[in-house]
Amino acid sequence: MTTREQILKAIFTALRDECTNIPGLKVVTTLVVEIACLTLDKDKQLNTSLPDDQFKDLLSNLKLSAENTALAHIEIKALKCALNQAYQYTHQDLRSLQDFTEEEFQNLRIFTGDTNQRVRSLEKKIDLLLDAQQQYPTPPTSTTEIGNINVAGSQNINITNNQNITINQTPLSDASKKSIKRIFLDLLGQQDIPEWQWPDKLQEIAANYNIMVNQLAEQQANPNTDQQTKQLNQQVTTAIEQGNLHIAQTTLQNFIEKANQETKTKQLAAADALDTLADTYEIELNYNAAAQALEQALQIRKTYLDPDDPELARSMNCLGYIYHTQGQYDNALPFFEQALQIRKKFLSKDHPDTATSCNNLASLYDTQGRYEEALLLYEHALQICKQSFGEDHPDTATSCNNLASLYDTQGRYEEALLLYEHALQICKQSFGEDHPDTANSMGNLASFYYSHGHYEEALPLYEQALQIHQKFLDKNHPDTATSLNNLANLYQSQGDYVKALPLYEQALKISKNSLGKNHPDTAKSMGNLASFYYSHGHYEEALPLYEQALQIHQKFLDKNHPDTAQSLSNLAVWYCNKGQFKKALPLLEQAAQILLNTLGKNHPQTQQIIEILTYVRSQLNQNQPTT
Repeated sequence: MTTREQILKAIFTALRDECTNIPGLKVVTTLVVEIACLTLDKDKQLNTSLPDDQFKDLLSNLKLSAENTALAHIEIKALKCALNQAYQYTHQDLRSLQDFTEEEFQNLRIFTGDTNQRVRSLEKKIDLLLDAQQQYPTPPTSTTEIGNINVAGSQNINITNNQNITINQTPLSDASKKSIKRIFLDLLGQQDIPEWQWPDKLQEIAANYNIMVNQLAEQQANPNTDQQTKQLNQQVTTAIEQGNLHIAQTTLQNFIEKANQETKTKQLAAADALDTLADTYEIELNYNAAAQALEQALQIRKTYLDPDDPELARSMNCLGYIYHTQGQYDNALPFFEQALQIRKKFLSKDHPDTATSCNNLASLYDTQGRYEEALLLYEHALQICKQSFGEDHPDTATSCNNLASLYDTQGRYEEALLLYEHALQICKQSFGEDHPDTANSMGNLASFYYSHGHYEEALPLYEQALQIHQKFLDKNHPDTATSLNNLANLYQSQGDYVKALPLYEQALKISKNSLGKNHPDTAKSMGNLASFYYSHGHYEEALPLYEQALQIHQKFLDKNHPDTAQSLSNLAVWYCNKGQFKKALPLLEQAAQILLNTLGKNHPQTQQIIEILTYVRSQLNQNQPTT
């Protein structure tokens, strides 16, 4: 054995001992070290890989708890990192073991020691996050209206999120917190998730977890659920509540595989299991796998159910929701349309579920600029809500808010104002003056006033909404960031730039802390701050923010998402201002194509981009030399 091999083997062995804090895990780390030592020939690359199946089998044989299994994954990653660092230390410069100082060796141990310490700190951080935010907003399910459209603002600045004013919030029990913690730790063990994304991922997992547990409970309480499905659901529920997603998924997949070879009843049970499987994928934030499972479930139901069965509509609605939230509007559209047709025919045109489908489809039409079609659906949904729930029900407020946004877009300002005011009144009666949902409704009304230049009416509403969010929500809650952005926009419009800038900066900081540096909503906050800099001539400060926002949108949103087009156009306008039309041209062409694909050629945003694109092309043609 060469000197270098002796040094590395000694280091590897020491590192193995340093990082192994879990009883029995030394069996695994020893194998990793041995594999590395077998590849120390100078003509070969260091190899610290252990086949996934072998690694999983070894961990399974150790019979570790869920938490320790997750920690085992993380510690193995840390060990591999330390091994590679040790290899780099000696690869270029052969040393003696004596020359390898304690300080250098300590630097290597940091790779494992810090990882373990970070994991322990993470456990405390998870507990604090779960305790601090006693209620997690639950994302819309298949029976929840999709968020309505933003009130129109300036080209570069997003004025308000204008989300649905009804937010379904479910308190987290201690048992749920423990399960979510296990799931999150397991996810950290299997995926390389940057630390700044942890709060965002944890909140999303918690919300999806709540949805799944509630849906399983509803299915268990349904008298039409067959006994076999109830038994399956009980097994899955037990696994989920213990944080064992892998066991839940294996149980469901085995059931599905067996049911696929059996009768209609079993096939439909398999479709239900696929829905539940999709829920588990959503908890893991794996939306592509969730969509595939829902597609399979829908195909089964199409095979065995009547074309007008409400269960088909529910299945289509689930798929439409997944695609809509991902910005895949063309994929979502046929599912929303078919779901509405079925519900109208089977449940009647005035059923509450029909109102849900009306709102879903109207929201999509609204996004695409198909305002007349959206209008009829929004109005019908509001009529159904009034008949079914009453004038002062929160669901009625949601429909009021949706319709008000569209009226505002169409220039029907007096009608929009009445609906915004009525929605706020309902929220105050239903939730109280100091409730986050009431604050969201205040923000919607304030944004209406703001967009029409009524700054004096908007200011107290924005300020009160911000106070409520700061009082009742976590200091890093995304809704607080929205309120800060709204108020900053108003201050800037009033010429109070000194007040506006720190609010923009604070909003961006909150978005980074709560959602992560690469979240699309964080990109919007970057765009707001960049637009502030741009409008005040601080072009060099604006450019990196515009560029980073575009990178985030291109990486994390669908390639045809309108927000990506907005980021492209923001950056293009910056280049135009600098006279760099050649750089602006491809950005504008890409933005125009996205908006043509998603919103259509008659949408105002599409027409605006085409106008800018035409101007840039004319500038380039003028500058071309003549022959």
